[in-house]
Amino acid sequence: ERTDCVVSESSARHPGAISELDVKATHTGVHHKLTTIAEIERILRLHLVESGLRTVSK
Repeated sequence: ERTDCVVSESSARHPGAISELDVKATHTGVHHKLTTIAEIERILRLHLVESGLRTVSK
């Protein structure tokens, strides 16, 4: 099974997740990756729109 040497891939997954992104990074470096940052920003923007706190914009 794939691992980042800290957490196994199956342990890192959540069965209720709506989306999933596989980022090639170490356990302690994943939050520095631009791919990770962009995905978190996307999710947060979506949350703002869904909660009515922000309208859809580009």
